[in-house]
Amino acid sequence: GAQVSFTTSGGSSGPLNWITSKSDAFSAAQSSGKLVLLLAGRETCGYTTYMRDTVCEMPDPAVKEVILEGYIPWFSDVDTSTEWGTYSTGLGGFTLPLICRIDPDNPDTYLDRTTGVQDATVFYSRLLNGIAIRGDINDIPGLDLGDAILALQVSAGLTGLSVNMDGEVNGDFRIGPEEAIYVLRKLSQ
Repeated sequence: GAQVSFTTSGGSSGPLNWITSKSDAFSAAQSSGKLVLLLAGRETCGYTTYMRDTVCEMPDPAVKEVILEGYIPWFSDVDTSTEWGTYSTGLGGFTLPLICRIDPDNPDTYLDRTTGVQDATVFYSRLLNGIAIRGDINDIPGLDLGDAILALQVSAGLTGLSVNMDGEVNGDFRIGPEEAIYVLRKLSQ
């Protein structure tokens, strides 16, 4: 089975756990309700290692946090595996790495794909596309003090507020003090 490591600390322990088997990555993504983030490249390629070991690990913008929240990271070595090939169809020659966001329920295609080095801010926005981030109550990408304030305003009974229910944190299908506390804890780490 796939080993899925999930941590909720902003300064999570250790680097991301990149699964190297397509079937393990997709199985983990389906069981956790996450998307798959494919990064196909070579260990000897500077662009590949920069994206995997630097950009994907960034705390600001919170690339690593978004990957932990919404993705199962899958690294496919282009020299030792052919599992990534489906996602390169039509590209011809391309610059490594190949990066695809994939819905595990539709594994034969990708939501989007890029090649080469990505700007961290652009990559962060791309990763947020269609992903629910726990605690993001105000629907402004990432967690900020506004999320905690909005959760407290809802808790206090203020009406007419625009609330992102996808930011709910504890499964009770309502916004309350738990969300405010969650956000404040995340921001203080």
